[in-house]
Amino acid sequence: MFGISSRASSSIEAQTRWSEREDILRHLVADLFIEHRRWRALAPGTPRLGREIDFTAPLGEEGLGLDSLERLSLAARISEFFHLHETGAQDHLFDCVSLEDVVRVIAFAARQGVDRISVRSSGSTGPAKIISHSLHEIAIEADFWYSLVPGRQRVVTFVPTAHLYGFMFAAMLAGARGWPVLRAEEMGVPQTIRALLPGDLVVASPRLLARMAREELPLPPDVFVLSSGQALPPETASAIRKLGAERLIDSYGASEIGGIGWREDVREPFHLLPFLFPVPERQADEQPEDGRQKRAEGTLLELRKGNRRRSVRLEDHIRWVAERRFVLGGRVQPLVPAKGGALDLERVRAVLCSHPEVADAAVTLDRLANRLKAFVVPKAAVYDPERLARRLRRDLKPLLHPFEMPHDVRFGPEIPRDPLGKLMDW
Repeated sequence: MFGISSRASSSIEAQTRWSEREDILRHLVADLFIEHRRWRALAPGTPRLGREIDFTAPLGEEGLGLDSLERLSLAARISEFFHLHETGAQDHLFDCVSLEDVVRVIAFAARQGVDRISVRSSGSTGPAKIISHSLHEIAIEADFWYSLVPGRQRVVTFVPTAHLYGFMFAAMLAGARGWPVLRAEEMGVPQTIRALLPGDLVVASPRLLARMAREELPLPPDVFVLSSGQALPPETASAIRKLGAERLIDSYGASEIGGIGWREDVREPFHLLPFLFPVPERQADEQPEDGRQKRAEGTLLELRKGNRRRSVRLEDHIRWVAERRFVLGGRVQPLVPAKGGALDLERVRAVLCSHPEVADAAVTLDRLANRLKAFVVPKAAVYDPERLARRLRRDLKPLLHPFEMPHDVRFGPEIPRDPLGKLMDW
């Protein structure tokens, strides 16, 4: 009489199966380690490391090359992702000699009943955030995606498994269905495309699908492709279909929420996922009493997964065109509170990019200093960083308020981005 449906039951069972598979745990640890060393590679003079990770090698400088502070940082990131602090298992990370030991600690913690993971937002529209997700809610969503991809036999992910979408498909869904997982990070894009088989489900971001299209390598028959994250550009969708994708699903979502919408024809509106519901906005349009301009906000939705309901505010405006059908109406650029006032990151970036010596730039908030920091791609191939930084501050001083001026400026040949194309911290 008080039983739950077989679909809900499968979701509850699925939320633990991924943690029982050593191969999936190794994928997750590998991607967290790669994320860590990508951040490390931003430091001047750091050599680039190869793709292969030796799980038996010592973590220290004689093996994987981590000094004591870097080991602490990596341990903190792993503990944060897997919620090891809820079981006390985080203390065991400091006794680990190799990544193989780290996998064993995570498997031990999972058996204690940890029911959440935490991912990080990119910080592309403000400071990066740590976002906690219930494994049960992830399993409910994974069930939905499974209903759209019948007949699959393997997940091939171009998305890091430590990202919410990567975890959704390459950990939760693959674990629940017993599918093997192939990570493009291990092989590279061309080699991964050549290794595709009929029955594969390819999960990638629009940026990586565009790179796949440039490779112009034909896909085998019966390969489904799912684009995750932001909307897939029509030209990329057309190119992937020409390469032979049996089915192409464009999913739109966010790290803070998960999936929001999906469609198969990028010229059509998105379908709202079944556990999201529109929330009528307040009709009041009065301005704040102090006369300041009212801040723009993204669309408000209600998320209903399992017995939990909560309101979620998107970073985009969406426009409803039919019942549960929508199109994207543009991203909200929030003001970021910092020392001295509220910052419009896009405005500061535009001012930086207007400088004749700047090819591209990115700005974000330095949370420790509560001030802006910038990453600049100079137009010149050869330059003196200190002199260029002085010229930028001199020339931009009349254009920016003192609290808008980046307190720290770093330079490099390209903006640091993760495999999804989102900004990395620097």
